[in-house]
Amino acid sequence: MDLPASLRDGSEGRKRLCRLAFNARYLSRALVKLGFITEGHDDSPIVPLMLFNPGKMCLFSRMMLERKVPIAVVVVGYPATPLVTSRVRFCLSAAHTKDDIDKLLRACDEIGTRLDLKHGLPKGERWSLEEVPERAVELVREG
Repeated sequence: MDLPASLRDGSEGRKRLCRLAFNARYLSRALVKLGFITEGHDDSPIVPLMLFNPGKMCLFSRMMLERKVPIAVVVVGYPATPLVTSRVRFCLSAAHTKDDIDKLLRACDEIGTRLDLKHGLPKGERWSLEEVPERAVELVREG
């Protein structure tokens, strides 16, 4: 079987792993800077955002669907989680672009404000939605 050079030497795989690592770190750290509470490891391509209130799960899901975000959004609640630890999971891949993540962040910021989901960083320590994409590289490198 004749494979392209990038597949034979592993360079394509390394590029995808780097892109996936950037995507995961960028999304999880940006959500925190916007004031959300997230769980899990910064390097995981599954990024859980805590909703806490099971009554907000359907609203969050519906509002995300209306915005047609390009990243999979999965709401998870009881009995898969304890009753008060309802969450949404964003499922990333190396195929997602920074623009895809920025669209998701814009939707999260708007919905998070409307549904009162920002209980992480105090307001004075949060970054603005405009600041997050501008400082993406800094955000991914910190930590």
